[in-house]
Amino acid sequence: MEKEFFSCFASEIASAPRKVDRVLELGSGPGFLAKHLLETLSDTSCVLLDFSPAMHELAKTRLAGLENRVTFVERDFKHPNWYEGLETFD
Repeated sequence: MEKEFFSCFASEIASAPRKVDRVLELGSGPGFLAKHLLETLSDTSCVLLDFSPAMHELAKTRLAGLENRVTFVERDFKHPNWYEGLETFD
């Protein structure tokens, strides 16, 4: 079931009217979705936003070999200014 769920995200991104270069994942956790997206969409990079340093460490391990296409941001998206400095996303 999880793979089907992730495949739906990848399919939507791949079929977007414009090319999607960067994806922001809020509450990225241990990197399961990011791994699927990075392996499926070779021209896409991911910004993983999570409040937990422990989750980022798990994601870094899971995404070994893909780190050149990943940016880790430690923030709480419940904070009113969580988006400041993140640039734009597709």
